[in-house]
This record gives sequence, C-alpha cells and structure tokens, in this order.
Amino acid sequence: MDKPVRLKSIADKLGISLSTVSRVLNDKPGISQKTRDLVLNELKQSKGELAPVVRSLLPVNGKFIGIIGRQRSGQLDSVYFHHSTIAFDETFRQSGYQSLIIPVTDDDMNNPLKIPALQSSSCDAYIIRGQSLSPRFIMEIKSLGKPVVLLENRLYENLTDSIVCDDYNGAKNVTEHLIGKKHKKIAHITGPDYWFNNRERLEGYKSAMTNAGLEPIIIFKDDTTINTGADSLRDLQRSYPDCTAVFTANDAMAIGLLNQARNEGIKIPDQLAIAGFDDIPWATMTYPPLTALHIHIEKMGELAAIRILQLIKDPESPPVEMKMPGHLIIRETT
Repeated sequence: MDKPVRLKSIADKLGISLSTVSRVLNDKPGISQKTRDLVLNELKQSKGELAPVVRSLLPVNGKFIGIIGRQRSGQLDSVYFHHSTIAFDETFRQSGYQSLIIPVTDDDMNNPLKIPALQSSSCDAYIIRGQSLSPRFIMEIKSLGKPVVLLENRLYENLTDSIVCDDYNGAKNVTEHLIGKKHKKIAHITGPDYWFNNRERLEGYKSAMTNAGLEPIIIFKDDTTINTGADSLRDLQRSYPDCTAVFTANDAMAIGLLNQARNEGIKIPDQLAIAGFDDIPWATMTYPPLTALHIHIEKMGELAAIRILQLIKDPESPPVEMKMPGHLIIRETT
C-alpha cells in the first residue's frame, strides 16, 4: 500500500478530506488541534500495519538516540553540525545512551518507512537536525510515537519540541551592520522559503532594510550550498549590478559567492561586501575571512540532548521551544 492510498484510507476513516490530511502532514494552518491529533494518531496506527520486516546491521544492544539529518552534496552542514554531535555524545553518555547517526536522502524523505533505522527498536527517541527536512517527513517521524526534538528547525502549526537560533534578530543585526557601513544596495540571498530558518532570516533582513528606508533586494535559490552561492553572483550582476553588499542565508552560500567573486576579479569588500550566517569553522579560512552571525550550535546541541532525555522520562511533557541568540563576528569581508 503506497502513501497516497494510505492517506486516503486515513481520510475516509476519519470522515475528512484527503487535502485536510495532507495539510496536517505539511504543517499548514487552518486545521484544528483536535483534527491534527486524530490524523497523527491514525498515521501512527497505520505504521504497525504497513511497516515492513527489516533486517539490518543496526545495533540491537545498548541504548540509542537517533540523530536524523539530511545528506546533501555541495553543503557544509556536516562541518556545522559536527559540534552539536559532540555535545550530544557528552550529554547522552552520562545517561547511558549513545548517538546513532541517520543520514537521510531526498528519496528517504519521500519514503521514510524504508529507512531501516526507523523500523528498528534500537532507538528510544530522535533528534531531527537542520531545516531542509520537510514538515511531512518530520510528521512521519513523530507518528512513530517516540520522543522527537527538532534542532535548528521548527514547525509552525504542529507543536513539537525545538531548539533554534534567534534567526530573526540575528539576520537583523547582520543587515544593520552592513547598513552601518553606508551600503544602500544590500541584497539578501536565501534558499527555499518553506524552510523555517530561511523565512526567519529573510524577515529579519527585511525589517532592518525597511527601518532604514531602504528597498529590500531578495534573490531566492533552490538550495543553500556553495554552488548556489557561486551561481547567485550571476543573478546579482544581471539584475542588480549596482549592489554593493550581500547578506546570505548561510555561510556555505557566502563562501561560494566569495570564491566566485574573487575568481572574477571583484575586490572584497571594496567592490562587494559579503556577510554570512552560522560562522562555521571555514568562515575563518576564506580569503578574506568571512563576517558572519555566530550560532552557538554546541550549546544548542547540549540543550537538545537534555530535552530529549527529559522526554524519554516524561513523554507527556508539554512541547517547549528554546531560542538562543547569536552574535555578530566582524571580519574582513565587510
């Protein structure tokens, strides 16, 4: 039974439309909490009927917490999240748990029931990290009935424990820094607008620009990788040749843009100032070193680990959202 048939079965059983079921799984507004709970409960029940028997090499001894993250090419997420993984391990060890890293491909997001680690009884809970995992995929994980904490992501309509950076104010601070450098034409390069962090950072940028009486310049890309950052230079040159500063949604895009600009002989920051977001280790190794909003990912990882352990002990604990401020690191690209 494939997913469309399964979702239709849930809709028919509850006497609601298929679109309502889809809206619940995609974290869309306009659905009552009662209906959301009914859909998620039915989805959970269907897991037991549909889950295939999986034979895998996953550990069967010990206590594990699954760390789910998207596997993407051309991205520096692994560098960024490495520090949160260290925090997980140190916190889990004190409670007798270990981390089990579960990389997720685009195909896995469309077929979560085929991921062996999600069919295994090895994991007592899951931390889902990063913004590029779809709401529908997250809801499928939640329907397994085990504790879930989101790291660097948040659902708007479905209550889920989450640990996030204060993306809005962080982006506002970066933009205000560029404005303070007397730039008038400041572009923001962002990724998919359905990613939580991208939306928050975009709104922070727009707020700072509007407050300064400046016109926002926004370029949307289909991902937030080094390659999409490099590709965005052509967008700037074609549509906004008078732009003198750029704030990107993350450091990977900033590094791609910076490298491409230098390859084309553009002087940084004299002709184009560039600022990123995250402050990954690579930000200090670029030439010139990259200005970026520093995110305290180690502390956020520790908080996520503490919260997931609390949920294992008390699964009925009401969901909480923790928001951690970042701080601006000014380097030579601005």
